Amino acid sequence: MKISKHTFGGILLLGLGIYGLISGKTLSLAKSEFIATRTDDFAGYWIVIALLFYFGFSRLKDGFRKKKETISSSELFKDNKEFLKFKQIEKSISNTAVLGCILGFFCSFPIGFVTLFAMGIDGDSCIKCQKSGDWWGLIFFGSMIVLPVLFFKLFLKIKTTSLVRKGLVTKSELNKMQFFKDKYDFSSK
Repeated sequence: MKISKHTFGGILLLGLGIYGLISGKTLSLAKSEFIATRTDDFAGYWIVIALLFYFGFSRLKDGFRKKKETISSSELFKDNKEFLKFKQIEKSISNTAVLGCILGFFCSFPIGFVTLFAMGIDGDSCIKCQKSGDWWGLIFFGSMIVLPVLFFKLFLKIKTTSLVRKGLVTKSELNKMQFFKDKYDFSSK
């Protein structure tokens, strides 16, 4: 049985994540250190562990997924106008999703600012040295990773659902678009 590079990469990343959980050590985000521990760099440790598991599971999912046929030429359409309409809608959806991703990234800064005061942390001194500094770092830097992905998926769902309701695109056409890795689920309408 041949293992794809996606499956191998997923197993490797998950293995590093599991090793990090068991040993309490993982790669560091800091430039001065190569290894981070749970106690020395609390926020950095958990962010790296979360990234290892996220990318490990996504690589495994890619490895087990069957190759999907995509539409890349105008030969699959009745005429050139239909193909151009399809590509224009595809670009519109991807632009909206990327805009959501950028908006999610910028929303993490107000969350960091509000949690700074809610946790009673003085932003002018060493944040890591304060009582809840590690938790604040985990919340702030974690939101920089989670919110863009969440907003990307939310904007993608809103835009595609809107286009299907207006009748500009069908569900089967959405499933053939290049930026969808899986079949898009419209059952929650």
